[in-house]
Amino acid sequence: MPNALQPYLREWIYDSSEVPYDVADRVIIRLHLRYRVEEPDDLAEVEEIQQDANADTEDPKRLFLAYGTSAKRLLDIIDALLDLIPQRTPVPTGTDAFSRWQAVAARMTRDPRDSMRQYLSDARSIYRISEDERALTRRTDPMAKMAYTGAMGAATDKINAGSSAEHLRKAWESVHALHPDAPWAYSEAIKAVEAAAHAVIQPRHGRATLGTMLGELRNVPAKFSLAISGPDGRGDVGPLIHMLQLLWSGQTSRHGSQSPTRPETLTEAVMAVHLATTLVQWFTTGCVRSAQ
Repeated sequence: MPNALQPYLREWIYDSSEVPYDVADRVIIRLHLRYRVEEPDDLAEVEEIQQDANADTEDPKRLFLAYGTSAKRLLDIIDALLDLIPQRTPVPTGTDAFSRWQAVAARMTRDPRDSMRQYLSDARSIYRISEDERALTRRTDPMAKMAYTGAMGAATDKINAGSSAEHLRKAWESVHALHPDAPWAYSEAIKAVEAAAHAVIQPRHGRATLGTMLGELRNVPAKFSLAISGPDGRGDVGPLIHMLQLLWSGQTSRHGSQSPTRPETLTEAVMAVHLATTLVQWFTTGCVRSAQ
Protein backbone atom coordinates (compact mmCIF):
# COMPACT_ATOMS: atom_id res chain seq x y z
CA MET A 1 0.00 0.00 0.00
CA PRO A 2 1.57 3.34 -1.01
CA ASN A 3 2.24 5.63 1.94
CA ALA A 4 0.62 8.51 0.07
CA LEU A 5 -2.66 6.58 -0.09
CA GLN A 6 -2.96 5.77 3.62
CA PRO A 7 -4.27 9.16 4.86
CA TYR A 8 -7.01 9.10 2.24
CA LEU A 9 -8.02 5.56 3.17
CA ARG A 10 -8.24 6.54 6.83
CA GLU A 11 -10.33 9.58 5.99
CA TRP A 12 -12.60 7.40 3.86
CA ILE A 13 -13.05 4.92 6.70
CA TYR A 14 -13.93 7.74 9.10
CA ASP A 15 -16.46 9.29 6.72
CA SER A 16 -17.97 6.01 5.51
CA SER A 17 -18.69 4.63 8.96
CA GLU A 18 -20.86 7.60 9.98
CA VAL A 19 -24.62 7.79 10.31
CA PRO A 20 -26.82 6.78 8.50
CA TYR A 21 -24.67 3.71 7.90
CA ASP A 22 -23.77 3.26 11.58
CA VAL A 23 -21.62 0.20 10.97
CA ALA A 24 -18.57 0.87 13.16
CA ASP A 25 -19.66 -1.63 15.81
CA ARG A 26 -20.30 -4.31 13.20
CA VAL A 27 -16.87 -3.85 11.62
CA ILE A 28 -15.16 -4.07 15.01
CA ILE A 29 -17.03 -7.28 15.82
CA ARG A 30 -16.54 -8.83 12.38
CA LEU A 31 -12.77 -8.27 12.39
CA HIS A 32 -12.33 -9.15 16.09
CA LEU A 33 -10.66 -5.81 16.76
CA ARG A 34 -9.78 -4.73 20.29
CA TYR A 35 -11.66 -1.51 20.78
CA ARG A 36 -9.05 0.79 22.19
CA VAL A 37 -6.42 3.04 20.65
CA GLU A 38 -3.14 1.20 21.08
CA GLU A 39 -0.11 2.69 19.35
CA PRO A 40 -2.16 4.38 16.60
CA ASP A 41 -0.38 5.22 13.38
CA ASP A 42 -1.96 8.67 13.08
CA LEU A 43 -2.36 10.04 16.59
CA ALA A 44 -1.59 13.55 15.36
CA GLU A 45 -4.49 13.34 12.91
CA VAL A 46 -6.82 12.16 15.68
CA GLU A 47 -5.94 15.20 17.77
CA GLU A 48 -6.44 17.49 14.79
CA ILE A 49 -9.89 16.05 14.13
CA GLN A 50 -10.86 16.37 17.78
CA GLN A 51 -9.92 20.04 17.67
CA ASP A 52 -12.06 20.63 14.60
CA ALA A 53 -15.35 22.18 15.65
CA ASN A 54 -17.12 20.45 12.79
CA ALA A 55 -15.87 16.97 13.64
CA ASP A 56 -18.17 14.43 15.27
CA THR A 57 -16.11 13.72 18.38
CA GLU A 58 -19.04 11.93 20.00
CA ASP A 59 -18.28 8.77 18.01
CA PRO A 60 -14.93 7.45 19.23
CA LYS A 61 -15.43 4.12 17.48
CA ARG A 62 -15.19 5.81 14.09
CA LEU A 63 -11.97 7.47 15.22
CA PHE A 64 -10.70 4.10 16.40
CA LEU A 65 -11.44 2.40 13.08
CA ALA A 66 -9.89 5.15 11.00
CA TYR A 67 -6.93 6.28 13.09
CA GLY A 68 -6.47 3.85 15.96
CA THR A 69 -5.72 0.78 13.83
CA SER A 70 -2.50 -0.26 12.16
CA ALA A 71 -1.88 0.23 8.44
CA LYS A 72 -1.99 -3.53 7.83
CA ARG A 73 -5.64 -3.63 8.94
CA LEU A 74 -6.87 -0.81 6.69
CA LEU A 75 -7.73 -3.02 3.72
CA ASP A 76 -9.62 -5.46 5.96
CA ILE A 77 -11.64 -2.58 7.42
CA ILE A 78 -12.42 -1.20 3.95
CA ASP A 79 -13.39 -4.67 2.75
CA ALA A 80 -15.81 -5.04 5.68
CA LEU A 81 -17.28 -1.57 5.16
CA LEU A 82 -17.93 -2.25 1.48
CA ASP A 83 -19.96 -5.28 2.48
CA LEU A 84 -21.89 -3.57 5.28
CA ILE A 85 -22.67 -0.15 3.78
CA PRO A 86 -26.04 -0.29 1.99
CA GLN A 87 -25.77 -0.15 -1.77
CA ARG A 88 -27.22 2.72 -3.75
CA THR A 89 -30.87 2.27 -4.72
CA PRO A 90 -31.29 1.70 -8.48
CA VAL A 91 -32.58 4.66 -10.45
CA PRO A 92 -36.34 4.29 -11.16
CA THR A 93 -37.28 3.91 -14.80
CA GLY A 94 -40.80 5.35 -14.69
CA THR A 95 -41.81 8.39 -16.71
CA ASP A 96 -44.15 10.12 -14.24
CA ALA A 97 -43.04 13.24 -12.40
CA PHE A 98 -42.41 11.45 -9.09
CA SER A 99 -40.22 8.83 -10.76
CA ARG A 100 -38.22 11.55 -12.50
CA TRP A 101 -37.73 13.30 -9.17
CA GLN A 102 -36.55 10.02 -7.64
CA ALA A 103 -34.10 9.53 -10.50
CA VAL A 104 -32.61 12.98 -9.94
CA ALA A 105 -32.37 12.38 -6.17
CA ALA A 106 -30.73 8.99 -6.71
CA ARG A 107 -28.08 10.51 -8.97
CA MET A 108 -27.32 13.11 -6.32
CA THR A 109 -26.98 10.54 -3.55
CA ARG A 110 -23.43 10.22 -2.34
CA ASP A 111 -22.09 6.69 -2.52
CA PRO A 112 -18.76 6.30 -0.67
CA ARG A 113 -17.77 3.55 -3.11
CA ASP A 114 -17.28 6.15 -5.82
CA SER A 115 -14.46 7.94 -4.00
CA MET A 116 -12.81 4.66 -2.93
CA ARG A 117 -12.89 3.43 -6.52
CA GLN A 118 -11.17 6.65 -7.58
CA TYR A 119 -8.50 6.42 -4.86
CA LEU A 120 -7.57 2.87 -5.83
CA SER A 121 -7.46 3.75 -9.51
CA ASP A 122 -5.31 6.87 -9.03
CA ALA A 123 -2.88 4.95 -6.82
CA ARG A 124 -2.72 2.14 -9.41
CA SER A 125 -3.43 -0.29 -6.61
CA ILE A 126 -3.50 -4.02 -7.23
CA TYR A 127 -6.91 -3.95 -5.57
CA ARG A 128 -10.25 -2.73 -6.88
CA ILE A 129 -13.88 -2.91 -5.80
CA SER A 130 -15.54 -6.14 -6.88
CA GLU A 131 -18.28 -6.18 -9.49
CA ASP A 132 -20.98 -6.65 -6.86
CA GLU A 133 -19.43 -3.67 -4.99
CA ARG A 134 -19.31 -5.59 -1.71
CA ALA A 135 -15.62 -6.41 -1.34
CA LEU A 136 -12.07 -5.67 -2.39
CA THR A 137 -10.62 -7.92 -5.05
CA ARG A 138 -7.34 -8.14 -6.93
CA ARG A 139 -7.10 -6.67 -10.39
CA THR A 140 -6.88 -9.21 -13.19
CA ASP A 141 -5.39 -9.31 -16.66
CA PRO A 142 -8.09 -8.11 -19.11
CA MET A 143 -7.54 -11.06 -21.47
CA ALA A 144 -7.80 -13.57 -18.63
CA LYS A 145 -10.99 -11.87 -17.46
CA MET A 146 -12.47 -12.08 -20.98
CA ALA A 147 -11.69 -15.80 -21.13
CA TYR A 148 -13.28 -16.35 -17.72
CA THR A 149 -16.39 -14.39 -18.69
CA GLY A 150 -16.74 -16.44 -21.88
CA ALA A 151 -16.36 -19.73 -20.04
CA MET A 152 -18.89 -18.66 -17.42
CA GLY A 153 -21.41 -17.75 -20.10
CA ALA A 154 -20.94 -21.04 -21.95
CA ALA A 155 -21.19 -23.12 -18.76
CA THR A 156 -24.30 -21.26 -17.65
CA ASP A 157 -26.03 -21.79 -20.99
CA LYS A 158 -25.13 -25.50 -21.17
CA ILE A 159 -27.99 -27.45 -19.62
CA ASN A 160 -25.96 -30.58 -18.81
CA ALA A 161 -22.90 -28.72 -17.44
CA GLY A 162 -24.22 -29.13 -13.90
CA SER A 163 -22.74 -26.69 -11.40
CA SER A 164 -19.67 -25.98 -13.52
CA ALA A 165 -20.29 -22.22 -13.69
CA GLU A 166 -20.79 -21.95 -9.92
CA HIS A 167 -17.58 -23.87 -9.16
CA LEU A 168 -15.62 -21.78 -11.66
CA ARG A 169 -16.97 -18.58 -10.13
CA LYS A 170 -15.93 -19.68 -6.63
CA ALA A 171 -12.46 -20.63 -7.86
CA TRP A 172 -11.99 -17.31 -9.66
CA GLU A 173 -13.20 -15.20 -6.75
CA SER A 174 -11.11 -17.17 -4.27
CA VAL A 175 -7.77 -16.58 -6.02
CA HIS A 176 -8.54 -12.88 -6.54
CA ALA A 177 -9.90 -12.18 -3.07
CA LEU A 178 -8.24 -9.84 -0.58
CA HIS A 179 -7.12 -12.96 1.28
CA PRO A 180 -6.88 -15.73 -1.36
CA ASP A 181 -7.56 -19.35 -0.41
CA ALA A 182 -5.34 -21.33 -2.80
CA PRO A 183 -6.34 -24.91 -1.80
CA TRP A 184 -10.04 -24.05 -1.97
CA ALA A 185 -9.64 -22.34 -5.35
CA TYR A 186 -7.74 -25.31 -6.77
CA SER A 187 -10.40 -27.73 -5.53
CA GLU A 188 -13.20 -25.65 -7.04
CA ALA A 189 -11.31 -25.44 -10.36
CA ILE A 190 -11.23 -29.24 -10.56
CA LYS A 191 -14.93 -29.47 -9.70
CA ALA A 192 -15.72 -26.96 -12.46
CA VAL A 193 -13.96 -29.15 -15.03
CA GLU A 194 -15.53 -32.35 -13.69
CA ALA A 195 -19.03 -30.86 -13.99
CA ALA A 196 -18.40 -29.55 -17.51
CA ALA A 197 -16.77 -32.78 -18.77
CA HIS A 198 -19.16 -35.29 -17.20
CA ALA A 199 -21.80 -35.22 -19.95
CA VAL A 200 -19.13 -35.51 -22.67
CA ILE A 201 -16.79 -38.21 -21.35
CA GLN A 202 -18.72 -40.38 -18.86
CA PRO A 203 -22.41 -39.41 -18.95
CA ARG A 204 -23.53 -42.82 -17.62
CA HIS A 205 -21.03 -42.88 -14.75
CA GLY A 206 -22.86 -41.56 -11.70
CA ARG A 207 -19.68 -41.12 -9.66
CA ALA A 208 -17.33 -39.88 -12.34
CA THR A 209 -14.32 -37.85 -11.27
CA LEU A 210 -11.54 -36.20 -13.20
CA GLY A 211 -9.48 -39.32 -12.46
CA THR A 212 -12.03 -41.74 -13.96
CA MET A 213 -12.50 -39.46 -16.97
CA LEU A 214 -8.76 -39.45 -17.58
CA GLY A 215 -8.84 -43.24 -17.50
CA GLU A 216 -11.65 -43.25 -20.07
CA LEU A 217 -9.75 -40.94 -22.40
CA ARG A 218 -6.59 -43.04 -22.17
CA ASN A 219 -8.37 -46.39 -22.60
CA VAL A 220 -10.55 -45.44 -25.58
CA PRO A 221 -9.11 -42.26 -27.11
CA ALA A 222 -10.72 -43.03 -30.46
CA LYS A 223 -14.16 -42.36 -28.93
CA PHE A 224 -13.30 -38.68 -28.55
CA SER A 225 -11.88 -35.90 -30.67
CA LEU A 226 -11.04 -32.20 -30.57
CA ALA A 227 -12.41 -29.54 -32.88
CA ILE A 228 -8.96 -28.97 -34.42
CA SER A 229 -8.03 -31.89 -36.72
CA GLY A 230 -4.54 -33.32 -36.67
CA PRO A 231 -2.51 -34.81 -39.55
CA ASP A 232 -4.71 -37.92 -39.52
CA GLY A 233 -7.84 -35.84 -40.02
CA ARG A 234 -9.02 -36.41 -36.45
CA GLY A 235 -8.70 -34.17 -33.45
CA ASP A 236 -6.19 -36.08 -31.35
CA VAL A 237 -7.15 -35.90 -27.65
CA GLY A 238 -3.54 -36.17 -26.52
CA PRO A 239 -3.26 -32.45 -25.65
CA LEU A 240 -6.52 -32.67 -23.73
CA ILE A 241 -5.23 -35.62 -21.71
CA HIS A 242 -2.05 -33.71 -20.86
CA MET A 243 -4.03 -30.67 -19.69
CA LEU A 244 -6.39 -32.75 -17.54
CA GLN A 245 -3.49 -34.72 -16.09
CA LEU A 246 -1.64 -31.52 -15.20
CA LEU A 247 -4.68 -30.17 -13.38
CA TRP A 248 -5.44 -33.48 -11.64
CA SER A 249 -1.94 -34.42 -10.48
CA GLY A 250 -1.07 -30.85 -9.45
CA GLN A 251 -3.49 -30.90 -6.54
CA THR A 252 -1.15 -31.76 -3.68
CA SER A 253 -3.69 -31.44 -0.84
CA ARG A 254 -6.37 -33.78 -2.21
CA HIS A 255 -5.49 -36.81 -0.09
CA GLY A 256 -3.70 -37.37 3.18
CA SER A 257 -0.82 -39.81 3.62
CA GLN A 258 1.98 -40.70 5.99
CA SER A 259 3.88 -37.75 4.55
CA PRO A 260 2.77 -34.19 5.40
CA THR A 261 0.22 -32.77 2.97
CA ARG A 262 1.40 -29.64 1.18
CA PRO A 263 -1.29 -27.06 0.38
CA GLU A 264 -1.25 -25.59 -3.10
CA THR A 265 0.47 -22.25 -3.51
CA LEU A 266 -1.34 -19.20 -4.82
CA THR A 267 0.63 -19.35 -8.08
CA GLU A 268 -0.41 -22.97 -8.57
CA ALA A 269 -4.03 -22.12 -7.83
CA VAL A 270 -4.04 -19.21 -10.29
CA MET A 271 -2.65 -21.46 -13.01
CA ALA A 272 -5.23 -24.14 -12.16
CA VAL A 273 -8.08 -21.63 -12.43
CA HIS A 274 -6.81 -20.37 -15.79
CA LEU A 275 -6.43 -23.97 -17.01
CA ALA A 276 -9.92 -24.83 -15.76
CA THR A 277 -11.31 -21.78 -17.56
CA THR A 278 -9.99 -23.10 -20.87
CA LEU A 279 -11.17 -26.66 -20.23
CA VAL A 280 -14.67 -25.57 -19.18
CA GLN A 281 -14.89 -23.51 -22.37
CA TRP A 282 -13.82 -26.52 -24.47
CA PHE A 283 -16.28 -28.93 -22.90
CA THR A 284 -19.27 -26.57 -22.98
CA THR A 285 -18.84 -25.25 -26.53
CA GLY A 286 -18.33 -28.51 -28.44
CA CYS A 287 -14.54 -28.30 -28.76
CA VAL A 288 -14.33 -31.78 -27.19
CA ARG A 289 -16.55 -34.29 -28.98
CA SER A 290 -17.73 -37.78 -28.22
CA ALA A 291 -18.45 -40.38 -30.90
CA GLN A 292 -21.32 -41.77 -28.85
